[in-house]
Amino acid sequence: MSHADLAAAAAYTTPPLWRILTKTGYFVGLSGAIGSTVTYAVSVRPGLRAPESEADDVAALQRRTSVYLAWSGLVLLVAGYFQLAGRVARAGKGMAFGDALAPGRISDFLNAPAAKGAWVAQGTIHIAQNIVLVLAAVTLISLFTAAGRRNLNAVALTALPLSLAITLVGAIPATAPKNTEKWLDLAFGQAHIISGTVWIGGLALLLALTGTRRHLSANAGLLWADIW
Repeated sequence: MSHADLAAAAAYTTPPLWRILTKTGYFVGLSGAIGSTVTYAVSVRPGLRAPESEADDVAALQRRTSVYLAWSGLVLLVAGYFQLAGRVARAGKGMAFGDALAPGRISDFLNAPAAKGAWVAQGTIHIAQNIVLVLAAVTLISLFTAAGRRNLNAVALTALPLSLAITLVGAIPATAPKNTEKWLDLAFGQAHIISGTVWIGGLALLLALTGTRRHLSANAGLLWADIW
């Protein structure tokens, strides 16, 4: 092993637990929001709209989908707040994570002036990202209400682009990338995040829907096969 490799290995330190938990929670929240809404749009919804699907089976699957999406919105909202606090803690030298949870600290972070050479302040990007996050979360949380459940299709299809925008807006660079490689790194990074959250979150939604099998009729096999 070269001296450079030894130096790199020695420099690595395990991230603090709060950073691991906030990062993990954030991607769990994204998977719930992006994965479930995309899977609803491209898989669950077409099956429920099929003419051969029985009304009672459709109603049971809609109820379970609504509850799952509503909880996904709540998890996203909580995870988004802790993720933002984590960003504040990382930005402040030696700041404890508990201190970063304070609204005043978050406000100072979001309203910090732009760095030299930046076209926009990084805090402005975070503000835009978290506005979209709150809108997506509140949209999904509305499915806890009877009115929201009656409009599952409209709610889910509204939350879908908002959920995708969370990660896309957050990836906007405050300073222009210097070369094509940096631009490609941003693009491939977002493709990786979105495809991963769709895959994991979509499977989680389909797994949750298996809980409706006791409430489905004997003729629900074709509907279930269509969804999968």
